[in-house]
Amino acid sequence: MLLGLEPLLRSRLAEVPELLAVHGLPDLEDVAKAGKRTPCVFVAYQGYDVLESTAHGKAARVRTSWAVILAVKNAHQAADGAPVRASANPLLSQILNLLLGWKPSAEFSWLELASGPAPVVQPGLILLPLVFTTMQVVKGNADPLTL
Repeated sequence: MLLGLEPLLRSRLAEVPELLAVHGLPDLEDVAKAGKRTPCVFVAYQGYDVLESTAHGKAARVRTSWAVILAVKNAHQAADGAPVRASANPLLSQILNLLLGWKPSAEFSWLELASGPAPVVQPGLILLPLVFTTMQVVKGNADPLTL
C-alpha cells in the first residue's frame, strides 16, 4: 500500500532514454564501487506523514516521500566537479519535467518536489537526490476478525 508508488515511479523514469537503468535503493551502494553503469537513477521510499485519520483509525490520509537519486559519472575528474555536474544537468531537467505534477494513478495525488538532502560528490561521480511527495489514503480491513 505505502510502497505502491515505487513500480510506477520506476516505470515512468525508464522513459528517459539517456538513463541506462532504474534501480531500487539496495543497488545504490554498487555505484561507488563501479558496479553500476551510469547515468542511472535509484528510487527510494523515504517514509510517510499522517495528515489525518478517521475516528476509529480505519483509514488515514498520508503523504509519502520518495527520493529519486540521479547517479552520473564523468571520467574528467576536475577538482571542482564541474564536468560531472555539467553531465548531470540535462538529466535533472528531464527527470523534473517527467515527474513534477505527474499523477501516477487515481490512488495518488500529483507529485510535488520537496526539500531534499545535499548531493554526494566524489571524484568523477555525483549522486543528486530529488525528493517528491504524494498523498494517498490507506485503509485497514473493515472487519477486525479478517486477516
